[in-house]
Order: sequence, then C-alpha cells, then structure tokens
Amino acid sequence: MSKMKHIINQKIQLLVAKRCFGKITEKPQAISKLCYFKNIKVVYNRIPKNANTSTVALLYQLDRRHKTINSISHNKIKKYCSRSAAFAVTADTSSYNKMVIIRDPYTRLLSAFLDKFGNKRGQYIDRYGDFLASPNGFSDFVNKLGVIGVASNGHWDLQISQMAYPIADYDYIVKFESLHHDLRKFVNSKNLDSRHIDLKQQPKSDAQKRTGSDELFDEYYNRDLVNIVHELYQEDFSTLGYKKRVIL
Repeated sequence: MSKMKHIINQKIQLLVAKRCFGKITEKPQAISKLCYFKNIKVVYNRIPKNANTSTVALLYQLDRRHKTINSISHNKIKKYCSRSAAFAVTADTSSYNKMVIIRDPYTRLLSAFLDKFGNKRGQYIDRYGDFLASPNGFSDFVNKLGVIGVASNGHWDLQISQMAYPIADYDYIVKFESLHHDLRKFVNSKNLDSRHIDLKQQPKSDAQKRTGSDELFDEYYNRDLVNIVHELYQEDFSTLGYKKRVIL
C-alpha cells in the first residue's frame, strides 16, 4: 500500500470508529484492529492469539452466509479486515455491536511462543533469537522479554494496547476460556441465523496454530516465570480481570 493510500485508509478508519464508538480513539495505532461487518452490524476488535482468525471467519460467515468456514482463506480474511472500514463508511456504525475477545496472559504468551518458535520457527529466530520450543526455551524467551519489553510483536504485546478503545466501551467481552459458549450466547442474543454454521469449526490455517497451551501450563511455568509474566503483563491482568497464578 502506498503512503498516500495508507494515510487515506487510516483517516477512514478513524472516522468510522469515531461514529461507531461515539468518540475519537486515544490509541490511533490500534485503529486497524477494528473489523466491521455491515450486514450483521458488528465491529470486532482483533487481537492476535485470541482465536482471532477463527472469529473473523465466523463473523464473515454470518455476514455473508457462507456455508463452510474452510472456504474462507486466511488471505481473504486479512484483505477483508483491511478494507472493512471503507465498506462501512456510509453505514450508521453507531448501532453496531462492539466485540472483543480477551485471554489469560499466561496461556496467551505460551501459545504465541509455541506457535512462533515451534510451528513457524524460521520466520522468527533471526529477529528474536533461536529459542527451542521447550520449557527451557520458553524460560529464556520470557527472560528476554523482561529485557526488551513485550511491544516488539503483536502476538505477545499487551492485549489492552491492541484495543482501540477502553474495555468498558465494548458491548460483548468474550473470554477465550469459554469461547464457544460465549460466541453462541452472542449469536443467539442478536438473533443471527447460524443454522448453517458450526461455531466450533475452525479455518484450516487456524487449526494448525493450536498449541494446547492450557494443558501445558504446569510443564512450562515455574514460580519465577509466573512472577515475571505477571509483572510484564500487569496492565492486562488488572484491566482484564485475570488473577496471578500460584505455584506451590
């Protein structure tokens, strides 16, 4: 995208977001995280490692009435989200339902680590270091984040830094830990026709990212790492309502 097109697109995103949320965002760097779905009147704030691709695919499916989620490619999802504000520029977005998915910072960080240094290692080791996808490798990675900070990549940056607006401004706060239940509740509350949709189905590209981080917590975390991660993500813990874990 040329510099001029980028500037124009950002102005459109800011305009549509202001109309949707009723105020100017204090985080213009996060404005591109908002994805609009005109037919079902939903705006979804994307956050990496929070079932992002699956949720965009689901909302796209509801919006366009696709029969299968696997017909929606990862590239199609990215392209749609980058253009969705322009699609909604003439819509009354003030009536849109605002949704975000949040996740326990402990399992989100572990999932990001296992995905990027296990499944996609070649793309990350040159930039961030050669960490083995193992408990020792995770410990080394967390200690490095303690030195360089967490903002170097969206997959392990603070969740609140990637929310375009304060969490209180969202109508639906879905927890990753109860994702399918919360999404079903959301779909039912809006009377959306989901008879053609399996809410538990994932795009192939997202299914490949599953790391089982919830089940691996005890294997990868020790008392020191619990404390370090809690300190690194203190703002997420306090704002999103997750508690510091205790390892005896």
